[in-house]
Amino acid sequence: MIQVTPPSTEEVSLLARAHSVMHELLAATKQLKDGVVSDPMLIAGLQAELVEIRWLVGEEFSAKFSAKEKAIISRKTGFANSYMKHRKRGGITVKDAEVYSLEDVVSKYEEEVDTETEFIHYRTLLASIDSAIMHAYTAINLSKPA
Repeated sequence: MIQVTPPSTEEVSLLARAHSVMHELLAATKQLKDGVVSDPMLIAGLQAELVEIRWLVGEEFSAKFSAKEKAIISRKTGFANSYMKHRKRGGITVKDAEVYSLEDVVSKYEEEVDTETEFIHYRTLLASIDSAIMHAYTAINLSKPA
């Protein structure tokens, strides 16, 4: 069974902050469709917060990428080491050694899936933050007198 590692307290507060600011921006600009323009200074302030959050999430994203790559290396080297151990035992076919090696590294596969999931989550969050920053930019431009 795959178990996702829970994010650290710092990650939770960063993720919660990102979600909170994006929801606040959405609430402040939702009435644009009805012609109601929000305070451009409020929107600019939210946009500035999003830029800072984007930077911090980008740093976390880099760490998640590194963890993902290290998990792949760990799984591959674990498989190779296990394979060699089984082949050295003798009396075992190549296919059997592969099967035993796969069984030996199941937990490493699960770890790899967990780190890949976190990596994708952060990549998606970065794209959402980028969209929110562009949305704020558009909302500020719409608030300018014609």
